[in-house]
Amino acid sequence: MPATASGGARPEEAASPSASSSAAYWMGTRPEELMARLAAGRFGSGGGGGAGVGGGEDGEYERVRTLREIKNQIIGNRTKKLQYLHLGAVPAVVAALAEPAASPAALVQAAAAAGSFACGVDDGVRAVLAAGAVAHLTRLLAHPDDKVIDASARALRMIYQSKLAPKFDVNNEKNMEFLLTLLNRENENVTDVELQKQALSTNAVQKLSDHLLANSLESTRAVTILLALAELCSKLEESRSQLMSVQASTLILDALKHACADIRVAACSCLKNISRSSKVLSAGRLSCDTFIAPLIQLLNDSSTSVQVAALGAICNIAVNLTPRKSILLHSGAVSQLVHLSKSMDPTLRLKSVWALRNIMFLLNPKDKDFILKELTLSTLSSLICDSEHVVQEQTLALVHNLVDGYVDSVNYVIGEDGMVINAISRQLNNASSPGVCIQGMLVLANVAAGGELNKEAVMNIIVPRRAERIKPSFVVNFLQSKDKQLRVATLWSILNLIYPKCEASSARVARLQNAGVISQVKGMINDPCLDCKLRVRMVLEHCLDNADDGFM
Repeated sequence: MPATASGGARPEEAASPSASSSAAYWMGTRPEELMARLAAGRFGSGGGGGAGVGGGEDGEYERVRTLREIKNQIIGNRTKKLQYLHLGAVPAVVAALAEPAASPAALVQAAAAAGSFACGVDDGVRAVLAAGAVAHLTRLLAHPDDKVIDASARALRMIYQSKLAPKFDVNNEKNMEFLLTLLNRENENVTDVELQKQALSTNAVQKLSDHLLANSLESTRAVTILLALAELCSKLEESRSQLMSVQASTLILDALKHACADIRVAACSCLKNISRSSKVLSAGRLSCDTFIAPLIQLLNDSSTSVQVAALGAICNIAVNLTPRKSILLHSGAVSQLVHLSKSMDPTLRLKSVWALRNIMFLLNPKDKDFILKELTLSTLSSLICDSEHVVQEQTLALVHNLVDGYVDSVNYVIGEDGMVINAISRQLNNASSPGVCIQGMLVLANVAAGGELNKEAVMNIIVPRRAERIKPSFVVNFLQSKDKQLRVATLWSILNLIYPKCEASSARVARLQNAGVISQVKGMINDPCLDCKLRVRMVLEHCLDNADDGFM
C-alpha cells in the first residue's frame, strides 16, 4: 500500500532501530548503487522479499535516504554532478517530484537535488529542464507543507539564475498570477522581505518594467505585472528607487488614466507602495503635477475599487510628504476626502478619514483650522460614533493629531457645547474595541496636558461628579487590560491630570482615589511592561506630592 503524506514523514524519527541499522548496513553509497536503487524504485524494508515500489513506510524511508545521499554528494561538487548526470540521475530525481504518493520528506530532498543539479553546471540545467522539473516544482509551490514549498522555491530560483532557463514560463500570465498569490500568502516559510530580496537579486523589477514597456498597457497581463511590481516595492527601498528610475514611472502615470478600472487600481497599488519611501517623495519624484493630481481625480472615479486604491496611495503620500503638505491642501484633496468620509461605503469612510489623519499629522495651526472648517465638528462627532470600530479608531487618531502640539485646537474638542468630547466619552464608556479605547485615551492625555479648564473637562469624563448615576469608572478596567498600549495611554491621562502640583491637582487625586483608580495604579507597581511600570511610579510620586496629610 502506498505511503501517505503524513505516514511517509514519520519514519525518519519513528523507524525501529533494527530496521534502520540493517538498512544502513547493506545500502551502498556509490553513485552506481544509489542510481540503481533510485531507478528501480526498490524501496523495501531491507529484506529480500516483498521489495517493490512504494513498499510502505520503510520503503519511503529508504527513498528519502537515497535522495538525501545523492543531494549531499553533489552539493558543491562539480565532478560528482557530472558523474550523476552521466548515469542519468536527473530523470529519476524528477520522477520523485511527480509521484503523487511521495512523502513531503522525499519531495524536499528531490527538490533540493534538482536545484543543486541546476546550480553552476549548464548540462545540469539542460537535464533538469528536459526532465520537466519546472512544471513539477511550480506545482509544488501550492503544496500544504511549508518545507516542500521552500525547497521548491529555492530550486526554481537556482534554475532561473541560468540563461538557459525558459523565461517565457514565468512571464506566462497564468503562472505570474499564481506566483503573485504566493507572495500574498499569510503563512510562509520564507518572509516577504527574503522573497523580495531574492527577486531583487534577479533584477525582477527591471525585467517586469521592460516587459510592461515592450507590450504597453493594452496587454492582457498589464494588470498582473503592475500588481507584481507593487508587491516587489512593498518592503525594499532599493526596489522602489529602481522602479522610479526607469521609464515605467511614466507608464504608471498613464495607467492612472487608463479606461480599464483594474489597471487604474493596479497603478494606484504601485504608487501606494512606492510612496512608502520618504526618499522618493523628498526627491520630488511624486510631484503634484505628475502623480498627486491624477490620484485626487480618481477620488471621483465611478469605480469604488479605484477610489479605495487611490485613497490608499494618498494615505501613504500624506504621511511621508510632511514638508510639502500644502500640495495636498491646495489641490482640492481635503474637500474630496471630507465628502468621501460621509459615504455609505465603510471602506471609503475608513480610508478617507485615515488620509485626513495623516494630513493632519504635524500640520501647522493654520492648516489644521482649514481642515477642521472643511470637516466640521458635527461630521467629526458623527465619525467618532460611526457604526464601524475601525472608522471610530481612525477618527480618534485624527482628533489626536489635531490637538497634538496645538493648544488652541483643544478648544475644538471641549468647546461647542462639548460635542466632540461627549462623543469621545460615549465611546470610552462603551469600551467598543481596544484600538478605539487607546486612541480615545491618547486624546484625553493630550487635552489633560493643557490648563485647568482642559483638565476639568477630562476629569469629568474619567470620574463624573454624579458618579452614583453611572457605572464605575472605565479607567479601572483600562488599567486592568491585557493591552499594554491601553494601560500606558490611560496612565498618561492620569499623570497629566495630577501634574503640576497645585490645589486643584490635589482635589483630582482625591477624586481618583475615591473612584478606585489610584488603588488600581498601586497594584501595577510590578507591571510586566517597563513603560507602564515607569508611568505607575511617576503617578504615585505625583500623588504623594499632591496629597494632604494622612493621604495614602
